[in-house]
Amino acid sequence: MRVYFLGPENSYSHLAAKHIMPLEELIPLESFGQIVEKILDDKKTIGVLPIENSITSDIHQNIDALFRNKYVSIIAETYVKITLHVIGLEEATMQDITEVYSHPRALAQCTNFIKKHHLAVDETTSTSKAKDIIVEKNLKNLAAIGNSLLEEKGKTKILEKNIGNDAINMTRFVFVSEQQTINNTKNKTSIIFKVPHIPGSLAKILTKLAEIDLNLTKIESRPIPGTSWEYYFWVDVEKQNLDMEKVKQILDTETTEYRVLGTYQKGDVYQS
Repeated sequence: MRVYFLGPENSYSHLAAKHIMPLEELIPLESFGQIVEKILDDKKTIGVLPIENSITSDIHQNIDALFRNKYVSIIAETYVKITLHVIGLEEATMQDITEVYSHPRALAQCTNFIKKHHLAVDETTSTSKAKDIIVEKNLKNLAAIGNSLLEEKGKTKILEKNIGNDAINMTRFVFVSEQQTINNTKNKTSIIFKVPHIPGSLAKILTKLAEIDLNLTKIESRPIPGTSWEYYFWVDVEKQNLDMEKVKQILDTETTEYRVLGTYQKGDVYQS
């Protein structure tokens, strides 16, 4: 099975893929859009998409991709605890650094450190790409921000550890495919639906889901193109041994349109 992730290797997406599918063929791509294209082209592939971070909120382009593409399903998830370090050339010290490279999300999670040290910032497509850039440029004043796997003997080293603004920083990754399975033994379900554009319609369906003991862990909305502020809603609900028929009865009654994004096991948390 081919599993596509945002590369190069040792990016956070790569770490998530290695934790969940270590025996599969892991293939790096340069953008999340390419990952979605690959899984739409080939049903025998899987894509890894980060969809939310505990500090900087949703990764909107990936959430939107799941709203738009009705053939894409979630088959698994995991959480990676994000620990960010300054990675410089082996001969450099922290005092040498004037400019840092990293993914925009990582930079946003280290603003206090960047401001304190008066560092110029450059955005890259991934944290591992940032490391490749500073190695290629080979200048002592340049550094990358990323995980400890970017430390490469003979080339780079960690100059400053744990520079993130917040002690608890996790990113949720979902594994997506065109192959949907509804499995009642799994304990988490993602659903996208549309409700009638009348007062109380959203509250009504959420109440009915609560009445069958579903724990709501996420709700997200997106406006529906061509309507007067009508919305699609995405909810994640948790319950062991979920009776999917009861859920579908509620959805059939209370929504005008719905799609089960997937049923899967609630993900474990891994250290980066």
